[in-house]
Amino acid sequence: SKCSTRAISLPSSRPASVTLAPLTILLDIIFAKVCFKTLRYCIRFSICSTIDSAMIAAELSGFLVSHQGKLWVVTAGHIKQRNERVQDLRVTFKNNKNQSFPAEIFYKDPLHDVAILKIQSGNFSFTGKTAKLGNSDLVKEKDWVLSLGHPDGHYWFHSAGRVLGLESQDNSLHFEHSSYGDEGSSGGPLLNKDGEVIGMAVMIRRSKKYGPIFGTVLSISSNVVKRAIERSVPRR
Repeated sequence: SKCSTRAISLPSSRPASVTLAPLTILLDIIFAKVCFKTLRYCIRFSICSTIDSAMIAAELSGFLVSHQGKLWVVTAGHIKQRNERVQDLRVTFKNNKNQSFPAEIFYKDPLHDVAILKIQSGNFSFTGKTAKLGNSDLVKEKDWVLSLGHPDGHYWFHSAGRVLGLESQDNSLHFEHSSYGDEGSSGGPLLNKDGEVIGMAVMIRRSKKYGPIFGTVLSISSNVVKRAIERSVPRR
């Protein structure tokens, strides 16, 4: 049977009362130079799963990293819920061919909402730079950031914004920022001005002030992602 379509949304939290930072055209152009250098490692997911015999299709974002000499895909842990059975999972790369490959969930950390995937194809090859994970301990409030991903209604998207706050949850650091995020943005990387990944989108906070469409995004820090990769990928 065919899957009914839905997008994996960023889980909603309480409405935020913070003011969104203005996104200037000039800043977006400057960050676009970083964006175009990094889009090759950005990934769009399509996943088909079953819940109580019902087939459901979903989409979300992610990025490619290199560790222990192999390539791994990083995305949000809520790619799969506890009662879901994955029937088909494919990853599509943002390159000149928009190549798509089958993948499987290799590791999942439900506490910190991180998942590591492995591409299951003998035909897979990747040329170019993978994501560079920066030191998220250096991130400060008001830093300019760039979010990349596949929010609902946009095949590939980048948005500049500012870090609005730093939060600690479950012994991990999160950044609240004003870069755009919506359904399908889950797992998308958050970059600093040097093009390093310093976070990953895991939650959206709708704002009463700006209506139900706009809000702020919560990204888990890259150091948490690093620890998840190190725990899941065996040493050679």
